[in-house]
Amino acid sequence: MLYKKILYMKIIIDSGSTKAIWYCQTDTGNEIITTTGLHPNHLNNFAVEDYEKIFPLLNHSGKIFFYGSGCLAPSKREKVEKWLKERFPLFDIVVQSDLIGSGLAIYGEQPGIIGILGTGSSMAVWSEHTITLPVPSLGWVFVDEGSGVDIARRFFKQWYSGKFPK
Repeated sequence: MLYKKILYMKIIIDSGSTKAIWYCQTDTGNEIITTTGLHPNHLNNFAVEDYEKIFPLLNHSGKIFFYGSGCLAPSKREKVEKWLKERFPLFDIVVQSDLIGSGLAIYGEQPGIIGILGTGSSMAVWSEHTITLPVPSLGWVFVDEGSGVDIARRFFKQWYSGKFPK
C-alpha cells in the first residue's frame, strides 16, 4: 500500500521503551507498523529489521506526531526529534511525552488522571491540554510499582515461595 503515490501522510507514533506502534494515515489508506521502542536514552537499539519496516515511509512528506516514554524533558524531546528529522527530512515533526499522548487520547478537553503501565510506569494530572504533577518513572529497576517488571517479579516471588493460591 505505501509504495503507491501518496499525496499526504500523517504518522502517529506511540512509543514505550520496548515497542513503538506507528499509525500511518495516507490518502490511499492506513497501515500500522510495530518496531522497537524509540526511547531517548536508547535510540541506538533501533534494529535493521525496524528500518526495513519503515523504509517505505522515508521518501514521503507529511506530519509526524511522536508520543514517547522518556520525553518529558525538553532535551529528551529534542534528541528524539533530531533522530526522526535525520530519517524523515520532509516531515514536520512534533515530539511529546507519552503522558501528553495519553491525555489527548483519553480525556481530550476534559481533566483527568493519567497512568501508564509498561516496562516502567508513570502518572500525571491532565488539565487544559497539559500535564501537571507528573510522577516520573524511575525505570524498571527502582521502585516502579505497577510496571510490567514489578508485576512479573511479584508473581514469580509468590509462585516460587509456594504462596500462590490454588
